[in-house]
Amino acid sequence: MVAHVPNGCHPSPCQDYYGWDHAFFDAYHERSRTRAGFLEWLESWLIRKETL
Repeated sequence: MVAHVPNGCHPSPCQDYYGWDHAFFDAYHERSRTRAGFLEWLESWLIRKETL
């Protein structure tokens, strides 16, 4: 079975389609320097992220 998921590797690259999202990684690294910051990031990107 194959599923079509545009940008499914984001924020990592998918060769011949798109590269690294450096801004995303930079923002993640900045926010995850503390446990509280990481938990906020986790909540906003994984727990409450709306599905498309």
